[in-house]
Amino acid sequence: MRDGGELREMWAQVLERPIGPDTSFFLAGGTSVSAVLLLCRIHDRFGVSLTLRTFFEHPVYRDFERRLAAELP
Repeated sequence: MRDGGELREMWAQVLERPIGPDTSFFLAGGTSVSAVLLLCRIHDRFGVSLTLRTFFEHPVYRDFERRLAAELP
């Protein structure tokens, strides 16, 4: 992604804590419910539909960001 700041802020808001590139969503307190909330925000902002499975396959912010970037036009 050109600027991961917006995605990072989304993660931080949902997790209610600052995050870094090595932050694991679930180890930082994320749940399947908060992941779905974040997926909805990502869809609204970026127009990309990811599944909950994406969080289980890419739970670390850096990897998740790369996965999202691969879906962007």
